[in-house]
Amino acid sequence: MSNWEKCFFMGLILFCLTTASPAWAWSDWRDLLSDEFEECSSGADNTRELDDCAGEEHKRQAALLDEVYARLIDWMEKTGNKAAIPLLEESQRAWEEYMNMECNYIAGEEGTIWSILASKWGAALTILRIREFEQIMSPTSDGLGAWQKVN
Repeated sequence: MSNWEKCFFMGLILFCLTTASPAWAWSDWRDLLSDEFEECSSGADNTRELDDCAGEEHKRQAALLDEVYARLIDWMEKTGNKAAIPLLEESQRAWEEYMNMECNYIAGEEGTIWSILASKWGAALTILRIREFEQIMSPTSDGLGAWQKVN
C-alpha cells in the first residue's frame, strides 16, 4: 500500500472518529432515534421500562450496523478495494472503543439514569456510523462515495 493510500485511510479513520462528537451532535441526537423507541419510551411507566426501551433501541441499531458493515465489506471487495478492508476493520474497532468511552463520558457512571443515557447515546452514535458507511457506498456522493479503487 502506498503512502498516499495509508494517509487517505488514516484520514478516513480520523474522520469517522470525529464526526460523531458531541460538539455538533448533542443538540439533536435524540432526533436520530427510531420511531419504535419513541413509541416504547412514551408508554414507559417507570425507569426500568425506559431503560428496557433504550437498551432495545441500542440493540436494534447495533444489529443494523452489523448488516451495513457487512454490505460495506462486500462493496469494497466488489469495487476492488480489498486492500482497504483491514483498515476499515481497524477503524471499526477504534470506533467501537470510542463509542464506549463516549457513552461513559456523556452519561457518567453513577445514578439510575446511567444505563438509559448510555444506551440512547450509543444508539445515536451507531446511527451516525451507519450513515457514514452508507455515504461511502453511495454512488451519488460528492465525497467518499465517489471513492474508487485505490490499490
